[in-house]
Amino acid sequence: MIIHPAICMERTEDNDFLVCNLESNETYKIGLAEGLFLNNYNPNNKERNVIDWDNDRIKQAETFFLEAGLLVDESLPLVTRKQKERFNITRIKICKFEINNALNKVQRIVMFLTSKICITFYFAIILIGIILAFTNKGFLFNKLNNLITSGQIHEFNIDPSSFILVYILVIIAMFIHEFGHIFMCKRICGKVGKVGIMLYFLQPALFSDLTCLYTINNKKEKIKALFSGIFIQWFLSAIAIINYILLNKTFNIDLEFLLIFSLINIFISFYNLIPFTKLDGYWIVSFILNKQNLYQKSLSFIFSKLKIVSKPNVAKEKKSILLAYGIAAIIFYILFWGFSLTQIYGLLELVVASPIAMGLVTIIIFIIIYQLFCRVKFNKY
Repeated sequence: MIIHPAICMERTEDNDFLVCNLESNETYKIGLAEGLFLNNYNPNNKERNVIDWDNDRIKQAETFFLEAGLLVDESLPLVTRKQKERFNITRIKICKFEINNALNKVQRIVMFLTSKICITFYFAIILIGIILAFTNKGFLFNKLNNLITSGQIHEFNIDPSSFILVYILVIIAMFIHEFGHIFMCKRICGKVGKVGIMLYFLQPALFSDLTCLYTINNKKEKIKALFSGIFIQWFLSAIAIINYILLNKTFNIDLEFLLIFSLINIFISFYNLIPFTKLDGYWIVSFILNKQNLYQKSLSFIFSKLKIVSKPNVAKEKKSILLAYGIAAIIFYILFWGFSLTQIYGLLELVVASPIAMGLVTIIIFIIIYQLFCRVKFNKY
């Protein structure tokens, strides 16, 4: 047997091992002895680790790691050993890039932008934005009321140039959000994983691999890296609000696209804080509670209650947490898909007849249901 080609291992600060499956994106944290034992099956490892285990313990460990997919039978053909990344309609990865080497070339810039001085500056701008918005709340409420009553917000009935500017600013904010995570993770861990573009619930999104955060013990630093994207979004919204108010009050220049961008950006930031699907909020809660794979464990527990999958070993005090979280995760999964499919149907209606649009959405629904069935059957969430 050999270690699965997609498995990478890294020693953590507390002398455990972080094991990552690069194909399934699953992460495990195992003890020192188990990590050294597993590393013995790495064909690139020339020095064999001595583990004080008897033959029965070794056989049990081999069986466990084989069933978990961390080890593969070397005697089998390569095609049966190599696992392809499962297609998941909820998270369709379009492309991903290695960025760590590029960041090494701009290390000083990364360190400066994530320094205490810069963070204090970001915080000060956010505070100024909040104070200005509060002191001008009457003016802003009147402006928002005019935008709503005229249909400019909920019907996107704004002039094309403003719409394009808002759209461009939102895209830029998404990129800066992701680089907020990347830069802070680079500062804390010294490296980052791959970044890329994906469709999350069939909506365009960016992602970054911050798995290296599992290798450090400082919970505060972990949360700082995970929260940095949202924090930088608030900073951008504050800049937009400050400029909108000052230009309006001082020069009577009404750049309403700045106000609309600020509102959309704030909405997206709070949307990212939802902890019941794998957005920033989920990872923040996972690290605060120190719960690895909380999403998978909660769904596995829920479906075990329904007698759909085998019952996992769960401590009594954790059952209520997993039950509550699992129910909330299922509800938000349905809500997210409902919102996404409504958006897709609306866009399809612009280019094809309604029956065709409904047919295409129905096909997507069948794919979602089929994948849910498979994921529940094989206990893969």
